[in-house]
Amino acid sequence: MNNLLVLSFLMLFINNPLILSILILLFALNVTYYLTFLTNSSWFSYILFIIMIGGLLILFVYMSSMSSTNKFKFHYFYFFTLFFLSIDFKFLIYNENSLNFLNDKSLNFMIKFFNYPNMYLIMFLIIYLLLMLIIVFFLVDVNLGPFRKN
Repeated sequence: MNNLLVLSFLMLFINNPLILSILILLFALNVTYYLTFLTNSSWFSYILFIIMIGGLLILFVYMSSMSSTNKFKFHYFYFFTLFFLSIDFKFLIYNENSLNFLNDKSLNFMIKFFNYPNMYLIMFLIIYLLLMLIIVFFLVDVNLGPFRKN
């Protein structure tokens, strides 16, 4: 959980699309890792990871076609700030009682995830992904020409 907070905090300071894509990939890997241990099966987290990578590829192609070629400048200040914040988050977030749900073997996470309260969220996400697919399809229409004019 500490890694997710640190990656989320680091995303605020990055303005290069390539580095931001790498951070989103690391974020997706961490979410997949935690979901694998939460559900005790890897197929759901694998499907979620494939969906996240597909969306990331679409974002990467769009951002690389729109942005100019910028050199990436590494600032050591951000690195040291991130390092010390990750140490602070580790001590603040660790709570032994919050990890008890991982030991509950009778928890059937997949059934609870797709049942009544979360069903509307899942349907919203499906409709949202379909709508974004249609919008990206019309944005990348070949007849309209390239994104960037020379």
